[in-house]
Amino acid sequence: MIKSTPLRLMAYLFLLFGAFAIGILISACIGLAIGGSHPLLAIGLAAFVLYVYLAVSTLLFVLLVERVKLADVGLPKAISYKQLCTGIVLAILFLLIEFGICTSAGWLKLVPNQVPEPYFVWLIVACAIIGFTEELIYRGYLLYVFEKWKGRTVAIILTSILFWIPHMSNGSEMPALAAVGYLMFGVAQCFNRYAFGNLYFAIGFHAFYDLLALGTGQGGEEVPGYFNYLTNAPGWLLGPAGDTGLMDLLIPFGFLLVYSIWSYKKSLRVEASENT
Repeated sequence: MIKSTPLRLMAYLFLLFGAFAIGILISACIGLAIGGSHPLLAIGLAAFVLYVYLAVSTLLFVLLVERVKLADVGLPKAISYKQLCTGIVLAILFLLIEFGICTSAGWLKLVPNQVPEPYFVWLIVACAIIGFTEELIYRGYLLYVFEKWKGRTVAIILTSILFWIPHMSNGSEMPALAAVGYLMFGVAQCFNRYAFGNLYFAIGFHAFYDLLALGTGQGGEEVPGYFNYLTNAPGWLLGPAGDTGLMDLLIPFGFLLVYSIWSYKKSLRVEASENT
């Protein structure tokens, strides 16, 4: 066992980069094999393979190298379906509020789009595994090990920055707004992890936010949705498909951050009352 925390972190990040490289290679092979005839299926399979590889690598590292229970990184055996469903419901609610405001103001129009029927199944599977894997990595293992090493505040800051860095490759036209959005999301999910004592709320919110965003055409041309995402507003306000605008910061991410801070403070009050 690697006793030094910095060395374990380096070993994990090395493992993660290796798993990512192998996953990308496998995904590229899938794309070459079926991408021409079934491009949407190829995207779904590629995402599934890549994120499953990352998730399995993380789980094995936690169990075999870190040698702690999965509950310590936010995955207790007893699944909290209440928290999972709460995350799902709030993801739907926050996006519906944003869409309602933007459509009523004439800033946004969703035009139905034709996509193959099996695409929805692959979209659900891909978003579920992406939400699970990213929460396991950032708000699961990394948050656990950073807190153990440097404390809770540093853990929240570092994991949120690490969550933002790989998402820079999404190629936002407004990188400053995108950075704020990813950092807000990362901080909020850290608070949710601490508030609920597990990852199930965070996984539910993350997976369904991605599902609804991609399903309504916010993934851009590479990931078509059931609607075409048409905007009639400045890019900084709403953003084109696949990008971040001010409305994203104010409503889904802003509402999530407010809710997560409220939940976290509530959990601290409950914990204090139980200790008195």
